[in-house]
Amino acid sequence: MPKYRYYAVSQGETLQQIARVALGNAEDWVVLATLNNLRYPYISEDPRDLLGHPQSEGRLALDAIAGSSFAFVEGFDNPPKAGQMLYFVSPTAAGGEAVRITSVEVSTGMIQFEPEIKNNWLQGNPVVIYPDPADLKTTVLRPGDLLKLPGESNIQDFTLDRQEWETLLGEDIALDENGQLLFDGGDLATYNGVDNLVQQLQHRLATSYGELPYHKDYGSELPDALGETASPYFILLAKALVRESLLRDPRISDVTNISVQVDGDTVLIDCFVEVSNTKTLLKVTNLVLRVA
Repeated sequence: MPKYRYYAVSQGETLQQIARVALGNAEDWVVLATLNNLRYPYISEDPRDLLGHPQSEGRLALDAIAGSSFAFVEGFDNPPKAGQMLYFVSPTAAGGEAVRITSVEVSTGMIQFEPEIKNNWLQGNPVVIYPDPADLKTTVLRPGDLLKLPGESNIQDFTLDRQEWETLLGEDIALDENGQLLFDGGDLATYNGVDNLVQQLQHRLATSYGELPYHKDYGSELPDALGETASPYFILLAKALVRESLLRDPRISDVTNISVQVDGDTVLIDCFVEVSNTKTLLKVTNLVLRVA
């Protein structure tokens, strides 16, 4: 069985940037695109890019109400078919909504779909038909997805979907940069997956080693060294302390490419971490420590 390494895609990254970091040559992005069966734009946060190429465009013949599992449509050049995706177009890409068509009545223009829509859509709103997901031979990655890299690893290849990946990295209460609770509506907000891991690495670095009475092995010696930020020696020391601290997290098996920058009373840290038992590289940026 082939063996590969993996790379967790970060927000704003391009395939060329990943190829330069992971393979040493930005021009090798073609290798990554081929190995992962990617199509243009390769990495995107726009949900429409994940659905494939548009098949036909139309509009709503009547209002579609939140909680409905059907809509009346018109104006399509090619009639929709069961299995295809129906996309309700929003002025903002993030505001659109995609559902899977389960049946079509061509004579009335009624389309039934699943799951139920979450938003109200007015008569005349544009809707677009996309291919049946089962017919797609290529894909587009989202930030947080895993990109397969060529190269031998010491573990066998594995299949890990996005939900399993997020479960592996855990979930916890979300905090702001001052350690205050964040809320989502009336509930406590949470981070999961990559966001959770990054938040916990931030907290680990910002906590003095041994500060927590019941977790003596938690934290970092870096906060105690911040008074030396004007010294070139501090950069070398900080890199060593960052690596030592992050490796104490059981989810991390290696820390590489550590960058430490001092901007006034702020220390910015970037690095790559390897997630244990997965051979997955994860780019971690803008970990922040402030000089008291």
